Amino acid sequence: MTAPPVSASFPWPQGRRAAVAVTFDLDAESVMLAIDPAYAER
Repeated sequence: MTAPPVSASFPWPQGRRAAVAVTFDLDAESVMLAIDPAYAER
């Protein structure tokens, strides 16, 4: 099942044609390993 095509009539601000989202996901494990990689062996 496929979605119908998006209508091209959406008014983008200032004539823009695309949008970008850059995200980062940090959790406690990432922070602990950044502080001391030896935590990976615990």
